[in-house]
Amino acid sequence: MPSRGTANLPAVHGIAPARSSRSMPLAFVAGGAVGILGGAIGLGGAEFRLPLLISLFEFAALAAVILNEAMSLVVVLAALPARLSAVSASELASHWTIAANLLAGSLLGAWAGASQMQGSATDNSGALRSSSRSLPRPAKP
Repeated sequence: MPSRGTANLPAVHGIAPARSSRSMPLAFVAGGAVGILGGAIGLGGAEFRLPLLISLFEFAALAAVILNEAMSLVVVLAALPARLSAVSASELASHWTIAANLLAGSLLGAWAGASQMQGSATDNSGALRSSSRSLPRPAKP
């Protein structure tokens, strides 16, 4: 049974909802809200964007994660000049060992997690399945 939003897509590409013109203004407003919340707490907003992609815009989990990562990269690159003007380079450099080890662990963890997920199957609706459980989809109101 196809998940909400994927019924009109070919089975091979059933990971994202069909494009709807009514969702464009909603996506713009949701993006603004994510930007305000993310900016207020000093983060890029990915923690707010991912649940919206899955629940509000009906993306399958894997597609939402990939799209969210791409959007996060753009947000981080856009914010980098402002963030670097707020903190001196010498202050950042004094903590390079912490940053390097945190980055190394994050990269290894991301590689391991992506490798595990790549080995997982997706069902016909494109919903991501792990070996132990399926991710829940929101119920249709």
